[in-house]
Amino acid sequence: MRFRFPLCVFTSGFFLTSALLIGSARNQPLATIEAALESHHVELTKTGLLNALRDRDPEVRWLAAQKLAADKARDAVPAIREALDKDWSVPQNRVNIALALAQLEVSKGFETLEAACVDPGLNPSTRLLAAGYMLDLGKHSCLKGVMDAIDAHDDPGAQMQAFSLLPRYEPLSAGERTMVLQLVVKSLADPTSAVRMSAATALAAIGDRGSLEALRSAIARESESAVREHLQLELRILEARK
Repeated sequence: MRFRFPLCVFTSGFFLTSALLIGSARNQPLATIEAALESHHVELTKTGLLNALRDRDPEVRWLAAQKLAADKARDAVPAIREALDKDWSVPQNRVNIALALAQLEVSKGFETLEAACVDPGLNPSTRLLAAGYMLDLGKHSCLKGVMDAIDAHDDPGAQMQAFSLLPRYEPLSAGERTMVLQLVVKSLADPTSAVRMSAATALAAIGDRGSLEALRSAIARESESAVREHLQLELRILEARK
C-alpha cells in the first residue's frame, strides 16, 4: 500500500515550525520531515534514524518513525514497535508513531489508531487525529469517535475538526446516515457560531437534499449576519446537488 499525505486537512497550512510539527504527521511532504530531523541534528541514515527512535525528544521519535515508514524500512518495524510501546506519556506522539506502523502495513499500527479514536481518556484533538489517520489509510471504523466529539459540546475546536471529517465517511449504512444527519442538523443550533458554520459546511458536503428545510430554518433564525451569509452559501451548494 502506498500512503500519500493528503493535500488538504483540518489543520492550518503546514509550515516547518515546532508547534505544528509536534501536533500532527498529516500533510507533511517527505522533504519537510527530513528538514525537521536535520534541524535536530539527526543523520538521515538507517542507523541515525534507529537511534532517533530512542531520542528524549518525542518530536524526534515520531519524525524518525515517519521517515523510516516513508523509506519502506520494514526491517525497522521491531524498533518502531518498541518506540510505540514506550511512548505512553505523550498520546499524540503515540498516535503519530502508530501511523508509521500502519503505513508499513503492521496490524499493531491500525489497532493502536482505532483504539485511540474511541478512547475517552484522550483529549478530543488526539482522538480526531487518530480518526483522520484511519481515514487517510482507507479505514472507516472511527465514525463513533468523530460523532462523540461533536455531541460533547465542550470543545468547539474539536467539533469543527470532527465536522471536517464527517463527509469522508462514505458509504454509510442507512442507520449511520440517519444518525449523522440528525447530529449535523442539531448542531445548526449550537451556541458557538463557528460550530454552526461548520455544521452547515458538513451538511452541504454530505449532500443530503432532505436536509434543505432544516438549513433554511437555521438561516431564518440566525441572528449573526456573517454566519447567516455562510449558511446561505452552503444552502446554495446543497440546492445544486443532485
